Amino acid sequence: MDGEVFDVRVEKGIPRVHSPHGEASVCVRTTRAAVRSVLAGRRTLADAVCADEVRVEGRLADLVTLLEALEAFVHGAVRCDEVAQLYDEFQNERVA
Repeated sequence: MDGEVFDVRVEKGIPRVHSPHGEASVCVRTTRAAVRSVLAGRRTLADAVCADEVRVEGRLADLVTLLEALEAFVHGAVRCDEVAQLYDEFQNERVA
């Protein structure tokens, strides 16, 4: 995101952020502005992809798995107070 590179791996059912290591099965490139727009409901993820604001690369099966994981995360996140607080912090984050 905005040139920041990291890996997200699922370990024992929990997603964890790590420093990059090896080849990724799926690569997502985007900006904070695009993520904020999608999270705020101003644009759909599909619209952001079509507008080249979010770029994804990988095998189709891996992309489908990522989409399913994102959908499951969102369904749980909307019910979680901690995620609401993180969302507010992300929306108001100032990047140098």
